Amino acid sequence: MSNNLEYLIAQGANVNWPSIPLAATVRGMIDSGSHEWGFIIYRCVYGADEAWQQYMKYFEADVLAGLEYQGGDVLLPQYAKWTVIEDREKLDGASIDTVRAHFIEWRDRHSVELEVPFEKRLIGVVLVSDPPRRLPRFTYCLYVDQKCLNTMAAFAEKFPPAHRFALVPPLVATLIDADYVEEDYVPGGSRAGPGERGQFPPVDGRVCRYLGWEHNDVKTLGDKYDWLHGHRLDDPMDYIRPPKINPSGHKVLTDSEVNAA
Repeated sequence: MSNNLEYLIAQGANVNWPSIPLAATVRGMIDSGSHEWGFIIYRCVYGADEAWQQYMKYFEADVLAGLEYQGGDVLLPQYAKWTVIEDREKLDGASIDTVRAHFIEWRDRHSVELEVPFEKRLIGVVLVSDPPRRLPRFTYCLYVDQKCLNTMAAFAEKFPPAHRFALVPPLVATLIDADYVEEDYVPGGSRAGPGERGQFPPVDGRVCRYLGWEHNDVKTLGDKYDWLHGHRLDDPMDYIRPPKINPSGHKVLTDSEVNAA
């Protein structure tokens, strides 16, 4: 396989998609004509530019390490675009809800929609589990606050890992669902789970299972981006409720560090 999109586009129907790592991301770029992938990143912690720059350096290296593990490190790094939105006056210490509103305004100006698959057009039925007809880049964004930045210290002590299976404390970023509407997830809501009773420990005052955001290990973000082409963040089989960290759920993010759950 060639290591660029132009080759795959020229191959057309002859592309062997099952052989391509993280193929949903590759197909999404080709189908949309938008040859870039990656989440928009909101910087919500200021005062230490050097620390922020180091975080972003580790961020990109950790994403690449995840791509290498998945076999997607040949083609995808060429098209990765981690756009950072910075505004100290508006975003320093901003809440997740504030960032979501800002991101919605941004994505409404830039969003690229995907064509509805033929089988969906044929049956004319939209399921609750169907993903949005937008690229993940325009449906979700990343939020980095002081708690996320604090995870860098322990991560830096072990990164790069001594070998492929060496354990490295997670570098964390928070993934925000821009389509989240709280009323949809309360008991009886259109997207609430069958056992939803508002019985979970309160997080930001919310007691339903799905909060509209999730802490993620940065290393897994390439795989997560790919997965979100066919799923939603609220997928009950994958969603890890904060303060636990996706993907394992074995660790929690506190105000100062990552601890075992």
